[in-house]
Amino acid sequence: MSLKQSKSVLFTTLILFIFWLILAEFRSFNEWWIGLLASFLVALFLRRALLPFSAFSPFKFFQLKNLTLFFLYWLKDLWMANIEVAKIVLQKKMPIEPAFYTVKQPLKRSFNQTIFANSITLTPGTLTVDFDDETMLIHGLLPHHIDDLKDSKAWRYFEGLEKEDKDA
Repeated sequence: MSLKQSKSVLFTTLILFIFWLILAEFRSFNEWWIGLLASFLVALFLRRALLPFSAFSPFKFFQLKNLTLFFLYWLKDLWMANIEVAKIVLQKKMPIEPAFYTVKQPLKRSFNQTIFANSITLTPGTLTVDFDDETMLIHGLLPHHIDDLKDSKAWRYFEGLEKEDKDA
């Protein structure tokens, strides 16, 4: 295993272990060791599927602002989308116009592309079907979902991250 893979496995182990600590109820410290071992084994097993450690670094402190703003905006957007989709589903006639839309990919870093595509998928009413360095294929329940996405603040926050990467 190379040094890059080792760093990636250790970083993933740390993230998984923190997740374990958040979700688990502990009765003894033996369970901490079990969680750490399980986290390491999962990270080791998935080492070829993991993003390289370099995709996460160098993480700059000033990027935290855009990531935090993106997350807060995304939570608000998630809440609003849930309400809208619930209203649509609860109507007798579901006024939907499902379609696939191709959108220009605004991001260059694979890590940013992945996080942005997953945030689209996690938002009710939209689904990222495929993406590459040039385009994103998105399924939407209504045409305005895609229009809202193109004009979204989340898109601009990620573009800000890309710009900060170039400036650094």
